[in-house]
Amino acid sequence: MRKKGLLILPLLILALLTGCKSIKDAVSAKTPDLGKPFSCSFKLSAYESDKASRMALGGTMQRLGTGIWEMDITDSETLNGLHISYNDAGLSASLGNLNFDIERDNINGAAMFKLIFDAVENCSAMPSLTLTQSEDGSQYSGQISQCGYIMTFSPDTMELIGISFPDAEIEVTITDFRSSTESGTETTESGAESEVSEEAEAAAE
Repeated sequence: MRKKGLLILPLLILALLTGCKSIKDAVSAKTPDLGKPFSCSFKLSAYESDKASRMALGGTMQRLGTGIWEMDITDSETLNGLHISYNDAGLSASLGNLNFDIERDNINGAAMFKLIFDAVENCSAMPSLTLTQSEDGSQYSGQISQCGYIMTFSPDTMELIGISFPDAEIEVTITDFRSSTESGTETTESGAESEVSEEAEAAAE
């Protein structure tokens, strides 16, 4: 009887381990959520119009709601101080004393800021994302009307850490990613964020 018990024991252990694995595989993996408002810093690298050299610029951007964006360029030799507001109505931009508005239908679809905004909106609208693992992180490949894009997420937190557009040879590195609530951000700079949100809502009306 004892011998029979010893023979059954390994089978029970095997069944237990197999059962645990099945439970583990059934648990949904953490997936990115770009549908909520967020803010982040970014570094962008792209070729100049002459294709002879690459340009680099950096700054901050905020997704305040579906199709509502703010971008500030704070690290650029020529565009430092550029502020962009983007929504369904179109684009508003200011640089020093220069201010101009562009209706949505007249915006250049290949503009770098629009590629970024469109890619995030496209990705956020997907009901589910199939991610592939690379040495850069967890990646999702998508397509917008202008070109294809690759979103890269941190495997640990699923925060957005990069966006690339291989056909356009544009690379965007994302840092300081912070998700926000619909009523305001979770950062301590709530007052400043609230003011930006109100400006964006006014621009969208």
